[in-house]
Amino acid sequence: EAQIAALIDMARRLRARRDSFIGEPQSSKQGVALRGELAHMPLASILSILEMERRSGQLKVSSDSGQSAVFTLRGGTFVHSEMNGTEGKALDILRDVLRWRAGKFYFTPRDTPQKAAPRLSIGEVLLTAMQLEDESRR
Repeated sequence: EAQIAALIDMARRLRARRDSFIGEPQSSKQGVALRGELAHMPLASILSILEMERRSGQLKVSSDSGQSAVFTLRGGTFVHSEMNGTEGKALDILRDVLRWRAGKFYFTPRDTPQKAAPRLSIGEVLLTAMQLEDESRR
C-alpha cells in the first residue's frame, strides 16, 4: 500500500509540474481539449484543425515574453479576439500572434454566444494574415 500511495503522490506532483508549464489557472483545467507549445505546433496548424472540426470555444495563446491573446470561436469562425485584454480585429491580432515562435496554447470547448457582428472564417483570416506577413517581409 505504501508503494501505491507513493506512486499516486508522484503522479500528482508530475501532473502539477506539467500543468504549471501551460500557464493556465488550476480552476480552468476542466474541459481543456487541446494544449501545447507553439514551438511544437504552429498556431496556423491549430487554427486549421479547429476550423475543419467546426469547433466552438476559446483558444488562449501566451508568448514566452508575457503577451497573451484570446480568440473566441464559433463553428470554425472568429467571433471575438483580444490581445492583452484589449479587444481588436482578428486579422490584426492573428498577424501578431503568428510571429510568436515560443509560447503556450490551450483550447477550451464551450458554447459561444451568437453575435450580431459578421463572423469571419478562420481559414480566410489565416490566409490573409499570412499573405500580409509575407508581403511585409519583402
